[in-house]
Amino acid sequence: MLSSVGLCKDLINFTEEEKEWIKNHPVIRVENELNAAPFDFNESGKAKGLSIDYIKLLAQKTGLKIEFIYGHTWDELLELFKQGKIDVMPSFFKNKEREHFTLYTEPYLEAKLAVFIRADDKNFKNKDIINKKIGILKSHGAIPYIKEKLTNIDLIELENQTKLIQRLATEKLDAVIENPFIMYYFAQINQIDNIRLWDYIEMDEEQQGKTSMHIGVRYDLPILHQILVKAVDAVSDEEMLQIKKKWTTISIVRIDWTPVVQLLGAIVLVVIFLLWNNRILKSLVKAKTQELQKLNETLELKVKLRTKELLRLNNELALIANTDPLTNTHNRRFFFDVSKQIVSLSKRDQLNLSVAMIDIDKFKNINDTHGHDVGDKVIQSLVKELNRTIRNSDVLARFGGEEFVILFPNTGLEGALITSEKIRKIIANCSTVDKISFTISIGVSEFFKAEQNIDATIKRADKALYKAKNGGRNRVEYV
Repeated sequence: MLSSVGLCKDLINFTEEEKEWIKNHPVIRVENELNAAPFDFNESGKAKGLSIDYIKLLAQKTGLKIEFIYGHTWDELLELFKQGKIDVMPSFFKNKEREHFTLYTEPYLEAKLAVFIRADDKNFKNKDIINKKIGILKSHGAIPYIKEKLTNIDLIELENQTKLIQRLATEKLDAVIENPFIMYYFAQINQIDNIRLWDYIEMDEEQQGKTSMHIGVRYDLPILHQILVKAVDAVSDEEMLQIKKKWTTISIVRIDWTPVVQLLGAIVLVVIFLLWNNRILKSLVKAKTQELQKLNETLELKVKLRTKELLRLNNELALIANTDPLTNTHNRRFFFDVSKQIVSLSKRDQLNLSVAMIDIDKFKNINDTHGHDVGDKVIQSLVKELNRTIRNSDVLARFGGEEFVILFPNTGLEGALITSEKIRKIIANCSTVDKISFTISIGVSEFFKAEQNIDATIKRADKALYKAKNGGRNRVEYV
């Protein structure tokens, strides 16, 4: 798969030799794993992930194009890299063996390990995880280190992250040890929001170094290595932040407990000194008391900051669980949650309520003819027009694929039909993506007061949508 990322937009001071290399080698071959989400994976022949977005950004800054090499196991990809059939490994960790055939850039991501617990779990206090059932991925490279460092836990190894997060959510595990990026990604995929980051696993310098992610370049391509090193230096903090946000931004304020330990040591010395000289003791106690007060104030501030940050992370996790990542609109889960409240208010206040189901006409043809990238743009363009047209009180959600649903509070069938026809005309007459026009079909139905929830209304709207499709598409029908 050849990915064209355009001309260099950033002014990088390349040497004449480097410019000549780029001219003579316009395409670089980059490894793409099958399933290492959210960093490096392949979906329907398309390279995706945080590391993939990062190498694409570096290619954009250099004017290079990328040919992704995929369809192989990790061991096979590594062997192809050694054989010179792959030029760049976008998510590489350092080790002594690889240094014989790899040139590394500076690290662009520090992949830490963290302990995740359920959001409502009150049993975790201070640093106590003794005798807890802790889940970890069976193939995780940090298992030997975890077993050595945390000797009093019941470490349970499972086959994949989905099982880990589901067993944590259903109380079959007390906690899970995993990289926060990966944990939040699979929480979003599985629509699980009752977890929170408790704390990070302390790692020594050597172990932490093994988790830093680098760009790896073939040892016999020193000029390409120089080019990518300059591109890495040209990546701004804002650009890196945007990539992280796309695949779930994480951060946490850590508390340095070293001053507390030092203070305790000082207090012990004071107690010993008391046996020798009471007058000196009083002076030292006074000094140490003042020092302790200052330290407590600093420590309290750090605790407040850490608590605030953890609350922010958990709020972000809740937002991610209710948001469609492609369109940034609400997802199916959010729609059903909020519909319960709106249905209750409508029944209580005797207000009308209607639903519209929207589907892009012949969307499969768009994907097959123009590619999934254009299909994604069509979906995003539709959401943009829908948000411009509907009221702030209306609820728009992506129901799945190219299908969307709108909930119209305080609106009868006639009003919903008028708005739906307005939307249909706007899309039919104005909406183009890459010079490609498209239309939509809409099915509308009104909520009946005798119904307990919105399910039956949605089924009628869906039936009306099929009626619109069978009637020739690009039309509004109701049931």
